[in-house]
Amino acid sequence: MEKGRANVMAKVAVVGCGGFGKHHARVLSDLGALAAVCDIVEEKAKFYGEKYRVEHFTSVESLGKLGLDAAVVATPTVTHAPVAVKLIEQGVKYILLEKPFTITLSEARELAGMARKDGVELMVGFVERFNQAVVATKDLVEGNEIGAPILHFTSRFGRWPEQVFDVGVVKDTAIHDIDILGYISNERPSQVYATTGRLVHHKHEDFANIVLTYASGKAAVIEANWLTPRKTRKLNVTGTEGVIEADLMQQSITVMKQGETRMPNMAYKEPLMLELQHFVECVESGSSPKPNEEDAMSALEIAEIALRSSSTGMPVKL
Repeated sequence: MEKGRANVMAKVAVVGCGGFGKHHARVLSDLGALAAVCDIVEEKAKFYGEKYRVEHFTSVESLGKLGLDAAVVATPTVTHAPVAVKLIEQGVKYILLEKPFTITLSEARELAGMARKDGVELMVGFVERFNQAVVATKDLVEGNEIGAPILHFTSRFGRWPEQVFDVGVVKDTAIHDIDILGYISNERPSQVYATTGRLVHHKHEDFANIVLTYASGKAAVIEANWLTPRKTRKLNVTGTEGVIEADLMQQSITVMKQGETRMPNMAYKEPLMLELQHFVECVESGSSPKPNEEDAMSALEIAEIALRSSSTGMPVKL
């Protein structure tokens, strides 16, 4: 699709139908934009192709004949960049890569450079940016509802079975909150200190505690693990005039101020649906999606610095 063409339904393929990829296929099908699915496992590709009545393939190279406008890459992280390169070489001009975007920051920089050279728009799957509780928290903070923020606290827990992971809990899980904090505060941390460990999983860290400090004087604490039995996704912001407590799973918010506690009404909306609506609308209108590769690289840099801090036991200045 040429940039600037509006009112024409985008043709989008999903590469990788396991894990979160199958949800991308479902939502894009509901939006009427799903053109094909691709998975290295033939049975899986066939299952979702037949389920959503689209073409299915087992290799990215086979997608070239479809004249795709866009693609979603939801394969294992280590394959994101190679898959994206193949799509760019086929002329695909919009690519959404699931978080954490690429396996390393250096790989992200190389991919971003190639995309810019070829006029390709990249988006990263930080789906929490489309969570109504996160959006409402950002609006309240920017509206000075709780005064000047002093402390941000996030918790992201859930038990994950031993699987083949190519990244640990920092890049897979905590990176969501690293991005949320940048999104809400519009500020980069000046220093990162982290402790991580591995209790159950054999290859990568499965718990992390990350402390971010900022030049403005505020701080943020990120807790993430793959160990706790009960799934939790929470965001708290403490300010000089009040506190916001957000439950990202329930998409609910509590605002506590002196002599007042209230819970703004919010209708639940599936974040992935909102994310992919935004992506498809950008494809159809020729506009640039957000969050983009710059947002991805910013979060990846902080994640890698957190891992470096954990390995040395020392805080690291950005």
